[in-house]
Amino acid sequence: MNSANDQISSSTPDKEALAATASSYQGLIQLLVHAEQERWAILYNFLTANTILILAWAALFVARMPQPDTQRFALACMAGTGFVISILWLLIETRANAFVRGYGELGEATEDLLGIGEMGAFHRGEAVRNAPTTFSFRTAITWGAHFLPSRHFLQIVPGLFAAVHLVFLVLSLVR
Repeated sequence: MNSANDQISSSTPDKEALAATASSYQGLIQLLVHAEQERWAILYNFLTANTILILAWAALFVARMPQPDTQRFALACMAGTGFVISILWLLIETRANAFVRGYGELGEATEDLLGIGEMGAFHRGEAVRNAPTTFSFRTAITWGAHFLPSRHFLQIVPGLFAAVHLVFLVLSLVR
């Protein structure tokens, strides 16, 4: 009979461990929020840098300069710099997405340990992201977010900018 009681008590979660897990859960939520904010801050910073490069390239492209070779070289340097920045941007966003995904998976595991499972914020967020949506005017934004989630959007934008800078590089060299 003691062995049965030992089994029951060993399968019951320890209150201190449960409290520590609950505290860790709050920390995980904050980490996820911070990582999500970082992803968008990266987007804004790189958008600003790329916008400045594109505007400078366009201004120089239409300018009349006495030395066309110097102009061509400057245009090519700006386009090349923009391409390199866009590739770095893509790599940094991919890394930030991995952090968000990792925190989400860890949060789901923690929710399972706490016994809140499907009612927890991490599980519910994943369920919303994976839920099939029907298209209507009312759900158009949700529908768009379902087919182009932020993790993909934040990787598509740098890829598009890299393509724009490659076109600019070609235009710089054939001018």
